[in-house]
Amino acid sequence: MGLSRQNVLIVGGSGGLGMELAKTFYEKRDRLALHYFRSGKKAKLLMNELGHSSESDDAFTCQADLRQAHSVDTLFDLIKKRWSHLDVLIHSGGLNEDALFSKISETDWNETVKINLTGVFLCMKLAAGWMMAQKKGHIINIASRSGMTGRIGQASYAASKAGVIGLTKAASLEWGMDQIQVNAVLPGYLPTPMGLKLSLRHQQKMVLENSLHKSSSLKEVAQFIFNLSRMENVSGQVFNLDSRLI
Repeated sequence: MGLSRQNVLIVGGSGGLGMELAKTFYEKRDRLALHYFRSGKKAKLLMNELGHSSESDDAFTCQADLRQAHSVDTLFDLIKKRWSHLDVLIHSGGLNEDALFSKISETDWNETVKINLTGVFLCMKLAAGWMMAQKKGHIINIASRSGMTGRIGQASYAASKAGVIGLTKAASLEWGMDQIQVNAVLPGYLPTPMGLKLSLRHQQKMVLENSLHKSSSLKEVAQFIFNLSRMENVSGQVFNLDSRLI
């Protein structure tokens, strides 16, 4: 386990898990680039909470629309002006608009796939190009159990997250010779704003599916991802962090 300071980009940093990840990595003295799309106020408030009322190279926010390749290009250009290298990319951003298969419009399908899958692809591609030059780097994608098992009412979400798992495995094989690690994490049900959008009945059902009959812990998931980011010999894996069987 390396102890050197890392440069870490958290995509979706203004979401519930993204904010917990930011706190965990910053407490460990890593440098942070915190991406957001529309929630700039949340990102700025988190910076203040971390003790950065004014942004510095140690911690700064950056905006990008993950649906647009040019916007992602601009995001990485900004980070390259701040940092000479990137150690860790964590892709925590995502969209979940539950609907039965027959009710999903083509517009809603495209929106989900663009944000949850195409956005991951664009960020991975740019991060890997940077990491190849330094012959080292770690990409950690936040996927979902739905991407492995499916779930009623989550066809578009499950398909996009299955795609993230496929991207993770394929990239780990292609980029391994350049010492780039690529892993995926299934955090389980978390009481984040996205998780709390589910009906109370749905939330309770997901908890009961766990053999321990409890939801995942934000702090535990963030700590696991931090520990994973420090490992140097693990790649191409999908880690399930709750007690539901797959």
